Amino acid sequence: WSSDVCSSDLKKEKRPTYIGFEYGISNSKFRDFATSPLFYIGKPMSLGISRTRLNAKREGKFSLTYLTGKFNSSVGQEVTQSSVKTLAFSYSKLYILPKFSNEKWNLKTGGKIYSTANLRSNQSLQNNATGIEIITSLMGSIKAERDISRTANKSKKFLFIKYNLKERKRKLSYKLNIGFINTSY
Repeated sequence: WSSDVCSSDLKKEKRPTYIGFEYGISNSKFRDFATSPLFYIGKPMSLGISRTRLNAKREGKFSLTYLTGKFNSSVGQEVTQSSVKTLAFSYSKLYILPKFSNEKWNLKTGGKIYSTANLRSNQSLQNNATGIEIITSLMGSIKAERDISRTANKSKKFLFIKYNLKERKRKLSYKLNIGFINTSY
């Protein structure tokens, strides 16, 4: 054994890594059947971070999201407020199906786990003031990807305006997750 062969065999394949950050405010409406039949409306904020590593043969993604907000419910003249905090994480791993992939199409399959924990609090509900739930799903995943890259520069004209389209790498993909096991606490 030469040291060159050993060290090259043990090296992991380098895959590009992408870090994503997200922030959002949304309009939400929910009905909490666990504590009351009331409808709650609010504008929660969310923060998230994700890490994706991928190449043509494999793909892995981990994400973590935190959502928090106040929700109001009104019945007649009475208004109650519910506080909601949610922590969610997901992890997915996909592998190429070489028999169904070529230079234009790439088909990958694998799995995903998604879990969310919710904490709801509404002191005006007294003995039902707090609701906690954890929902976890194990899913099978399949992803189809098509290379739609522009392989050469193009010059075009629209009416009297000339413009150049540069060479670009682009991919169009669709991912489907199908739940196999869903659990709740």
